[in-house]
Amino acid sequence: MAAHGAGDYQTAATEFKKAQEAIPSPFAEYWLADSLDKADPEQKAPKATVEAYELFVTNPGAKHVGPDKVDAAVERIKTLRALLPATLMVVTTPAGASVVINGEKQAGVTPITVERPAGAYHVEATIEGYAPLAVDVTLEGGITLEQQMNLVKATPPPPVEEAPPAEAKKRSMVPAYVTAGVAGAGLILGTVFGIMAIDAQNRYNDSPSSALADEQERNALICDMSFGVAVTLGITSVVLFTAREDASTGKTKAPAFAATTPKRGVLNFAPYASPTGGGARARLTF
Repeated sequence: MAAHGAGDYQTAATEFKKAQEAIPSPFAEYWLADSLDKADPEQKAPKATVEAYELFVTNPGAKHVGPDKVDAAVERIKTLRALLPATLMVVTTPAGASVVINGEKQAGVTPITVERPAGAYHVEATIEGYAPLAVDVTLEGGITLEQQMNLVKATPPPPVEEAPPAEAKKRSMVPAYVTAGVAGAGLILGTVFGIMAIDAQNRYNDSPSSALADEQERNALICDMSFGVAVTLGITSVVLFTAREDASTGKTKAPAFAATTPKRGVLNFAPYASPTGGGARARLTF
């Protein structure tokens, strides 16, 4: 106590340590810690001082030294601990993960142990085949923190489903069938009126009259028109049945028909076809 009072804290620390070893007591523990603290004002080696204070405050008889000294020791421990480096041990499952602390990649793989000043840190662990994992930790000076990080296997992305190829739109054949049917009806109608025209001609030859002449001419005209329609729509139906759809445009290609110069007694026609219909124009010159 004389050395402590004289400011010779190093000698006081040595003597208090001898006293503690000879007769363990909370009094010797407190004065040893206080002497070490004052002997190192720049706190170049605060670890020994912190350990001495912790030995004192954890002693059940520390209260006999004085509550004020216990409280002061506790506050001093907090202050000195902030000056001590903290130890962080990172352990991952599975092992072998790379670790990044506050954006800085650490050497080696887990499990790894690093020392850092007290404070808050962002820890990231990554390993191939597993989802990355990140945690925030707060390190206290002089304390070793073991941080366990359990990595989860990465879920593979779902397979990309290819869209089924678009089905080619099937060309409707209804116009072709309808046109063929009308052509057939025209052929039948032309045959019927042709027979009627021949019959009227025979009756006119046996008994000429203007009525029979008109009837024969009318039936013949209807016959010619019916056969003309049948031929025109027949060719149109053939075009519709044989036309191909252009894959690039989606339009139907039909055979081209050369234009003809109308002549008397000649049936001129111009068929047309499309994916949705068909028809023809006709002119009979007589």
